[in-house]
Amino acid sequence: MTPVSLIKSLIVAACSGHGERWVHDPMDVVTNEGVSMRSMILGLLLLMANVAHAEPLTYVIGLGHFSCGQFIATIGKNPPGRSQSIQTGDGEMVGENVGYLQWMMGFVSGFNAAHADDVQQQVVREFDVAGMDLWLRNWCNKHPTQKILHGASAFIDEMRSNTEKRK
Repeated sequence: MTPVSLIKSLIVAACSGHGERWVHDPMDVVTNEGVSMRSMILGLLLLMANVAHAEPLTYVIGLGHFSCGQFIATIGKNPPGRSQSIQTGDGEMVGENVGYLQWMMGFVSGFNAAHADDVQQQVVREFDVAGMDLWLRNWCNKHPTQKILHGASAFIDEMRSNTEKRK
């Protein structure tokens, strides 16, 4: 029995005796509400297709799940790669934007560690913190509602594509 004939048989069995009327094909069953069985099945398939193409979920720890708008708000008048700090009795306190940059450096390092067996996949291009900070600021200004995670992923993609272009 083919999958289509199996589905038709199941529909026939499920619909018999429930007030549906047949047209020529079991798939053309029209319910009492006037909705064809074909339309209902097509709708269910479209819903399942949307789920099948959903973006994979990533569990994010730390500042990566915050929005770019939140990151931009922490910058203040600090130039790229810099932050404000104050000495307290308990040590030095640094600006909140430092946490975002440290998270991003850890994300890039984690990406490289995940690709330890394939150096070609790693972000090996030399860049400094100021350059990465400026890149993230520019990206976040264009995408203020996106998460820092998405900006960090875009940074990795761009650094890798720039490295490939130089080869």
